[in-house]
Amino acid sequence: MIRSEGKKMIKKWMKHFAEYIGSKNVWTLSLEDKVIDIEFATSLKSRCRGLMGRTIPQRLLLIPNCKCVHTFGMSCPLTIYALNSRLKICAKKDSLVPNRIWGSLHAQYILEVPTHLKITNEELRKIHRFIFTKIVGSKKEMMSYMEKEYESFKS
Repeated sequence: MIRSEGKKMIKKWMKHFAEYIGSKNVWTLSLEDKVIDIEFATSLKSRCRGLMGRTIPQRLLLIPNCKCVHTFGMSCPLTIYALNSRLKICAKKDSLVPNRIWGSLHAQYILEVPTHLKITNEELRKIHRFIFTKIVGSKKEMMSYMEKEYESFKS
């Protein structure tokens, strides 16, 4: 009985976490000379569509729980970064042209960057730090929510 209630509670927490992350679909990062929007693809539709069909994509796309991406229907080449579970860059593919598939076995997140945006290494470091802060921060908020729920569950 307690085990099934615990499973229900975990499912509820995961649903709340997905809703929390999903409610913040686009993050904006201001650098010295440009403003970068980072879209967080949480729904199946946004994950499948990605940057496809956009004439000149002006934002980056972060896809969670992803090991492989395609560029079918893309109008421009992409630079792809594979991030592991600790959000470290574990693989990179420069200028992946349209109508190709690429993946990394160690990836947990994929960051798609339109090649024409010309992101420098310093800007990439800032983007990486920004993404890390957003994801880890939201996980911490979710953990505090889970602890409160657990306390109410125990009583």
